[in-house]
Amino acid sequence: MARKKIAETAAVPETPVGPPTSTATNDELVAEHFKIDDYIKAENERFAEFLKPLRARDEDIKKILHARMIEQGQKNIVTNHGTAYPSTIVTPKVVDREVYLDLVMDNYDTFGAGLLQVGAPQKDAFDEYVARRQAEITAYQEAHNGALPEDVSILPPGVETSSFTRINIKRS
Repeated sequence: MARKKIAETAAVPETPVGPPTSTATNDELVAEHFKIDDYIKAENERFAEFLKPLRARDEDIKKILHARMIEQGQKNIVTNHGTAYPSTIVTPKVVDREVYLDLVMDNYDTFGAGLLQVGAPQKDAFDEYVARRQAEITAYQEAHNGALPEDVSILPPGVETSSFTRINIKRS
């Protein structure tokens, strides 16, 4: 991809060099702050626009590599330049606060303390709960000739998850 020359825009605002003291009035300092802030925002927007085609191509590359991993049944793709591998990010979200808090408080001494958070459950405590539930279900199945228990949910009550898979590429 050929490099584009970035067009010149407004000149960089003058900034005095020296100690953090000034003879400028408060009004002048606030005005200078907004002048600098506006300049930074404009340059960030211009730079983001400049990067759009590169970011789009990078996303296309990751989609192609992900599709190839699926087609070829591979967990990753190793090359001379680096390795492409997926990582799935799971984000729990409390959807029924009352039911969730009942579970947390009923089991506070065992695992509830780790699940008690202001927003979402602590990730490690959440993963531990899910692993415990999976083990409980497996143990039930083993004790009952493969039959499933009534409640097969592995998530804490009142919680749902969302996830996405990100493709990472690291250098060799």
